[in-house]
Amino acid sequence: TTTARDLLASEGYDRQFGARPLKRVIQQRIQNGLANRLLAGEFTEGATLVVDGRADGFVFSSSDDTQARSDSSLASGLPSAD
Repeated sequence: TTTARDLLASEGYDRQFGARPLKRVIQQRIQNGLANRLLAGEFTEGATLVVDGRADGFVFSSSDDTQARSDSSLASGLPSAD
């Protein structure tokens, strides 16, 4: 979503290093979060996944979810990209 993209931009940009930290943010916050949920069986095969941004981090949902699942543990446990 646009909100997720804005959150990625704010966390993945550093004044000194430009967008270099973006790859790390994507890996730690998006790829790892989705991988953990896939391994836990939270998403069904063939579902369309949506990544949204919220104040507490990224939220992952699928087309068959009735409620988005927040990953506040990832949001609070990672070092800043500053």
